[in-house]
Amino acid sequence: MTLCVDTSGDWTNLALGSGEALLATMSTFSVHAHARTLLASIEHLLATQRMGLADVDVLATCLGPGSFTGLRVGVTTVKGLRFALEKPVVGVLATDVLRAALPEEKQLACAIDAKKGEVYFCLFRRARGKDALVVPHFAALPEDGVQRILSACRGPVLMVGSACRVHPDRLVAAGRGRVELCPSLAGDLPAEVLYRVCVAAASRGGKRSEAKIEPFYVRPPSISVPKPG
Repeated sequence: MTLCVDTSGDWTNLALGSGEALLATMSTFSVHAHARTLLASIEHLLATQRMGLADVDVLATCLGPGSFTGLRVGVTTVKGLRFALEKPVVGVLATDVLRAALPEEKQLACAIDAKKGEVYFCLFRRARGKDALVVPHFAALPEDGVQRILSACRGPVLMVGSACRVHPDRLVAAGRGRVELCPSLAGDLPAEVLYRVCVAAASRGGKRSEAKIEPFYVRPPSISVPKPG
């Protein structure tokens, strides 16, 4: 039994399944409230299937990029459950989930709202049936990010992610006819795709130790602890 957790955006997304069979999903609007709602949501999801935490064999979580606080809550919770249950854990990137939602697209740019007017970008290209990360993750203003994406490729680009909901006009205008937004993937991560990516990662040997499960931050935190001296 695999339990997947995503707190990278405004929603808490959960998925539960056995092998490749997805049994249940749950999405709860949790902006600024992930810490208060996550454990209760996990318990409720398991209860709908008449299960408890002891029935979970693999824990999986989205590592980001996304909300600093949300990611910290999700990753810390999964690491705590891993310690208590002594179960293997899997970590996946939000952009890999978005890419997996549209596997037929040859050229796909992810654009995730980074708050403070910025966006987390990256660009995938599919060739010979395999995906390549052409432009690694970076944070930028919508206009600057689109220009960097377009300068690294030719032709039209389909853009997906929460920034397509937050900054649609700015992204399209900066694209000058080459950027198309995907309305169906302009929100948080689809729980069913999250589950599929997590199960695939686990089957490839993607299970990690607790120490290697950390949030994936594209830019440094805005608050840091000063170094002594």
